[in-house]
Amino acid sequence: MERLIYEGEETVMDEQMQEFRLRYYLREDLKDISTGRCLYGIRIVCGRKLDGQWRTEEETAEAISDSRDYVCFLLEKFRRGRVTPKSLLELVDEYTC
Repeated sequence: MERLIYEGEETVMDEQMQEFRLRYYLREDLKDISTGRCLYGIRIVCGRKLDGQWRTEEETAEAISDSRDYVCFLLEKFRRGRVTPKSLLELVDEYTC
């Protein structure tokens, strides 16, 4: 069973001075009900207004670790660095290899 836990948001301006919002979520996936074992991941959702309508782009790094503390550490680091969905998987790969 998957659960998303909202962890924060950043508002950023791009090169054309267009505002976009980055929302960060901790992804919790219960793997074993009897033991309560979970795997944790990160989802980033980017929303921006284009032609008067909100458009979203998202990426999820699933099953990064069974350590909630470690994944929360990464998530906070990515939030402070304003990591976008496009670079999430590459950065997770760098931090977990």
